[in-house]
Amino acid sequence: MSRVNLRAIAVILQFTHLRGSRRPHMLVHRVGLLALLATGLVACWIGIPDLNTHPSKYYQESVSFTARVSRMQRLAGDETLFELADAHEHRILAHITTPTDVQTDDWVKVTGVLVPEARIGDRIVYDVVEAESVEGTSAPWLRNLF
Repeated sequence: MSRVNLRAIAVILQFTHLRGSRRPHMLVHRVGLLALLATGLVACWIGIPDLNTHPSKYYQESVSFTARVSRMQRLAGDETLFELADAHEHRILAHITTPTDVQTDDWVKVTGVLVPEARIGDRIVYDVVEAESVEGTSAPWLRNLF
């Protein structure tokens, strides 16, 4: 990811001198630019559909997403296998080897690495997220917007 020039962004988004020599349409341009940048950031967000449609693009990459625990299975020791679903019911498997206190139907934020295959118990599972952390979070505000 390229470095962002924070000073240039601060100058672009500077809202001082709203009255004076600047015309009112300048504010509209700045707000429009801010909306365009926010849309670009949302477009770069990695979601479960992206991981399912192009998994090879994200293999061995760190991923982070928010999802609902639709099913979970506790395995030997502290291992847990989750089936996670987003607001549109796109699903993916996640595996964590540390203890966690989330339950079915909880919304969680998952951070981990997408791997092409993993041995879980005595089975091999394909396209699974080896989770580093699974933390409880609140449901998204606008679940069905995107």
